[in-house]
Amino acid sequence: MTLLFILAIGALALSYGLVYGRSARIDPPPTPFSGQDNPAVSLIICARNEASALAQNVSKWLSQEGVDLQLILVNDHSSDLTAAEAKRLSAHHPNLTYVELASPVTAQLGKKHAILQGLKYVRNPLIAFSDADCWPATSRTLRLMAQPFCHPSVQAVLGFAPVASGSQRLLQKLQEIDNALTAIQMSNYARKGQAYMALGRNVMYRAEHYNPNALAKSMKFLAGDDDLAFQAMNLSHVELVSNPQAHVYSPACSSWKAWFRQKRRHYSVVPGYRGAAVGQLSLLRVSQMALIGAAGMGIWAEPLSGALALGAVWLRGFGLMSAAVSNYHLPLRKAELLLEPLRFSFVILVSASLVFKPIKSW
Repeated sequence: MTLLFILAIGALALSYGLVYGRSARIDPPPTPFSGQDNPAVSLIICARNEASALAQNVSKWLSQEGVDLQLILVNDHSSDLTAAEAKRLSAHHPNLTYVELASPVTAQLGKKHAILQGLKYVRNPLIAFSDADCWPATSRTLRLMAQPFCHPSVQAVLGFAPVASGSQRLLQKLQEIDNALTAIQMSNYARKGQAYMALGRNVMYRAEHYNPNALAKSMKFLAGDDDLAFQAMNLSHVELVSNPQAHVYSPACSSWKAWFRQKRRHYSVVPGYRGAAVGQLSLLRVSQMALIGAAGMGIWAEPLSGALALGAVWLRGFGLMSAAVSNYHLPLRKAELLLEPLRFSFVILVSASLVFKPIKSW
């Protein structure tokens, strides 16, 4: 086999272990709250032209049990019926705080500015975040997310936000795989004490440790209200809640174009990442790309040994990813992970597009 092929195989085997190995093992669940006190949580949801989503999802958040909830709904310069729907909801729910942003001066500042405005109205010791088009798995999602805060040293809690497509179409399946692998990578490093990102659809902070300046410092990036701000806070004790009842679901993109644009937004913040986790994730991507180029040469030179080596490494990665999917109760069948090479090809296409055409506006 060629030297390049051998190096690529070794690098990929190593990176699979670094990126997925910790998530393939199970940790004990967090200690539940003692007593009958309900934790007080302020949930911030920003909405821009999300009238129909608010009508469907806000009531599910307001029906949360086991928490003293304040829902802060920020209308981020909407031009549809979002304002009317938000005002209707706030009139019937005294624990809903409605914040309206309508100034043309701030219309282009994006979601980060909306979050900063919502933070001004927080009155509880725990702050949670989600999106207007997302909904909780159960009526105790926030209660379960708040459980680890019974330990005074916990500063933030990460949750899962699976894609709920319910479709067998290839587009939706690839989104489910992509979402699951991103969540597994996030949890892998959180469980190693090296948390580098959060999913903004399902994350909770102790208010005293949420630093608005960290969010403000990342304003030069259009995206990154969750991961870049999380990194800038330099939190030392982050917990993970994998209970499926604590999941928050989000809809899948309905077209390839919409998913392509979404992934461009997500990957546009990668230059702002830092830390050991970023280096190891980069190693995974580079080794996968190198293997694509080297596989042909290696298998061509020595077909049997090359194919066996490639198959062994791929099976190792598949096994680690499958174990993690089971551990976290993600709504994905193990056999569907066989589509991972197609997802990876799409990721390469998105990454290449950012090199030739960076994002300058939404």
